[in-house]
Formats: sequence, C-alpha cells, structure tokens
Amino acid sequence: MSGSFTVDTSSAIKGGVYSSPTGDREFSVPIYCYTGSQQDDIDSQLSAKKLNGHWVSANTGTPFDANEHFRVIEFNGTNWRGIATTYDQNIGEEDFRQRIFQYCLLETNGTQILCGHLGVMTLAKPSTNIMYDVLTILKSVEFVKQYNSK
Repeated sequence: MSGSFTVDTSSAIKGGVYSSPTGDREFSVPIYCYTGSQQDDIDSQLSAKKLNGHWVSANTGTPFDANEHFRVIEFNGTNWRGIATTYDQNIGEEDFRQRIFQYCLLETNGTQILCGHLGVMTLAKPSTNIMYDVLTILKSVEFVKQYNSK
C-alpha cells in the first residue's frame, strides 16, 4: 500500500504520521518512538496490561466492560513483534463512538519500540473499518540500525 510518511518535528517524542493515498479510504497512522521503554510504558501506550493472566485496564487495574469488546492482537514483522489492543468506546454520542486501536512494535534484539493509537472504525458505520489496512501498513515496518560515518 503506497502512502507518505511525515516526520513530526513539533512533538517531544520522536515520530511521525503515515498518510494513506487519497481515495476511498483516507486515513493517518501515528507512529512514535519510545526508545528503551519499560513494560509499564508499553502497558500505558496500550491502555491495558496483563495481570494474573488476565487483561485489565492499565488506568484502573479492573477488567474491561463486556460492551467495550476489548481484544488483544499479536502480530509480527521482519524484525519485531507487535501487540495491539482494540476496544469500543461506550460513552458519548452513539453516532460518533469509535473502535480504538492501540499498538506497539517491539524491535527484536533491540531497544526501539514504535507505538501509536487511532480510531479505526465508527461503531455506527462498520463499513468505515480500516483496522486491516492499518495492520497492513504496520506489518511493512522494518527497524534499521543507523550508523554514523566518520
């Protein structure tokens, strides 16, 4: 899938935004680098953590409500493993509630971690679902080592 990547120079966290090509399914995927992050940092980015073998809210430590349809997705790329969570918003105006997708890609044998989150579907309009497009984009990521030449 073609598109473009714009580096975010205004944020304190290094990263940027992938933008899909124009057309029927325009969307943007934020990608931010959390070098050397610890598990608590990753849990915070996913808004969830595994506690005693069960996933709970990283904010409250309590299980997710059934109507949030919380889900964990594990996937892999060239030199990383990924984990993502989704949940459905259950408060606010029903016509505007979203399915939220949060992810982290953890470099194999390295310290780089890329994370981001975005709405991937308006719950009232399932035809707006872009989650699989986002996963396709993320699966194309490859971590590279930067070498300084002297």
